[in-house]
Amino acid sequence: MDVSKSWSRSLSLGANLTQQRLQRYGWEILPHPAHSPDLAPSDFYLFGPLKRHLGGMAFEIEDDLIGELRNWFDNLDVDFFRDDGVDDDDDDDDDDDDDDDDDDDDDDDDVDDADDDINK
Repeated sequence: MDVSKSWSRSLSLGANLTQQRLQRYGWEILPHPAHSPDLAPSDFYLFGPLKRHLGGMAFEIEDDLIGELRNWFDNLDVDFFRDDGVDDDDDDDDDDDDDDDDDDDDDDDDVDDADDDINK
């Protein structure tokens, strides 16, 4: 018996069974190409700052995680979402960094640091 033919048949059978089950549940199958531009790549600019924020945290229940995520999103500066993650003008950021050195009590330093990380 040719193993490759057997494997191919089992994949087809599995796909057919999945299609039948989805039809039985009445779920609508939407076409979605594998390289669709709306799929978020793993290096999406949001994930780095979010991973740093959640780093070292442990959650016993899902609601605690959801609450922490909502808190993080609610406290993000609105400019975070306007930025596409690409730094168009590095010189302006360098000038801003010089001004930030004089302001040690600035509460927005964490947000500025996250923006800098995103723009790199």
